[in-house]
Amino acid sequence: CKSDKGDIYTILAVTSTSLCKFKDNQLTIPLVLVDGWNRICIDMEHMMSTIGQKFVSAEGIKVYSCCRVRRIFFSDSQYDDWELPYRLRVLPILEKQFKEIQRA
Repeated sequence: CKSDKGDIYTILAVTSTSLCKFKDNQLTIPLVLVDGWNRICIDMEHMMSTIGQKFVSAEGIKVYSCCRVRRIFFSDSQYDDWELPYRLRVLPILEKQFKEIQRA
């Protein structure tokens, strides 16, 4: 993330910690996932404000190979699943998985 002062910060979401940490321009936050598909929404403005900075832009995203990702997108605010365009929703995927489990 880029701050209004031009500094670059990294926000790292990991499952290997339960505490937030900030060191050397890197903010590490815990990521709690459940089995199946998860929608992860990170409020960049809020994250940057916790370290006394103002969010200006996202400079990039890295996703490591230990997970599967269906979609990555940016939005101006947090939306409920039903407010998103159909192709970005998580609920239809979960409904399909549930129906497949019921058939088995």
